[in-house]
Amino acid sequence: MSRRATGRGGDVPLFLQKTYQMIETCPDDVASWSADGRTFVVKDVPRFESSVIPQYFKHSKFSSFVRQLNFYGFRKVKYSDSLRINADEDRATANYWRFRHDLFIRGRRDLLGEIRRNVGQGAPVLVRRGPAVPGAPGAVP
Repeated sequence: MSRRATGRGGDVPLFLQKTYQMIETCPDDVASWSADGRTFVVKDVPRFESSVIPQYFKHSKFSSFVRQLNFYGFRKVKYSDSLRINADEDRATANYWRFRHDLFIRGRRDLLGEIRRNVGQGAPVLVRRGPAVPGAPGAVP
């Protein structure tokens, strides 16, 4: 169960609150909102791991942070080959990670309460190997 805080948009998971605050306050050369505010970009993963993530979470693993984003329906935005125009800019941004969620928008904290964690994927599944009643035919000892 994730901890939640109540905000204008309803219950907002702490992960989303912290992530929003991280992007709002992070140095722009480490992570920032895109120009249109519909995506955020992690520009310097090593610095993001070592100096930003530990300020908000009990770990400093970028992969764990990305996994949590995925649980909440964020998707990594990939650049299309057809959009590559400037080779120098492409090299400079090759290691950037850009994430998007339709309800995670700069200046719209009120929408955070609408984002829900996906429980269908990765949820533990109980597999029963026999009848629930001990001693019944087919029961597993």
